[in-house]
Amino acid sequence: MRFSFCMPGRDILLTEQERSEKNMAFYYERCREVTLNLGLEVFESNVGTLMSLSDEEIDFLAKKYPEGSLCLYAVNGFLAGMPNIVTANAEEEKTVFAHIDKTVSRLEKLGAKIIVFGSGWNRKIPEDFDFDMGKEKIYACIKYAAARCEKAGITLVLEPLNRSETNWCNSVKDGAETVRELSLPSFFLLADGYHMAKENEDLSVIEESIDILRHCHIASETRKVPGSSEYERKFLEALAKADYRGIVSVECGYSDFFAEAPQTIGFMKKTVS
Repeated sequence: MRFSFCMPGRDILLTEQERSEKNMAFYYERCREVTLNLGLEVFESNVGTLMSLSDEEIDFLAKKYPEGSLCLYAVNGFLAGMPNIVTANAEEEKTVFAHIDKTVSRLEKLGAKIIVFGSGWNRKIPEDFDFDMGKEKIYACIKYAAARCEKAGITLVLEPLNRSETNWCNSVKDGAETVRELSLPSFFLLADGYHMAKENEDLSVIEESIDILRHCHIASETRKVPGSSEYERKFLEALAKADYRGIVSVECGYSDFFAEAPQTIGFMKKTVS
């Protein structure tokens, strides 16, 4: 088991002068620097940040940090800024698929390995929409994205989200059933300790799903850094018991990232040692 952080934004990682003088490529370089200084190997970002880079900045980073040496491992917020894929019309679907193509292409250049399909609003099925039809539209999007990811050597992971954020796939159990049903070569499962806690999900599902579990997120029950509530300790222990060997990425709000990050790493390592 290894650890990473979903990196905070430019306002936290860069000085005011750097924010005014440096481009987004520099922000990614700072993410890499912070990651290595923390003694970690990789970091997680989001698609919104990825898409804010120019093509020239992507090419610059790809050339300067070949073969994944940028340390960008995963991105979340897959469908940021896109239409709801359930209610999308034909033109909107083209927009979504073009966005998927561009996201995967950029991540392939940068050597990233994981795309997180959370995007709760984008997959929410309206109350007046046939639920099974809505699910089929979500499946069509997943199939398209997974096929594109397979060609690029990237894994698409489904993130179950609690019911306050979406109404489709609210538990790891739901996610596991979807992954097994679709049975796609590059489509696997994510477990998020925060969402599991919100749904009061039994942690035994970790061991039951370990064969398809490829990525994890962790935060406290109030979405702060891990270590302030009991559930995230039990979550890590369940992962260790199941012999999970992937990345556990901290995804939360920070009061003081540079003070909290080392403490969080210490908590997680101690818990699974």
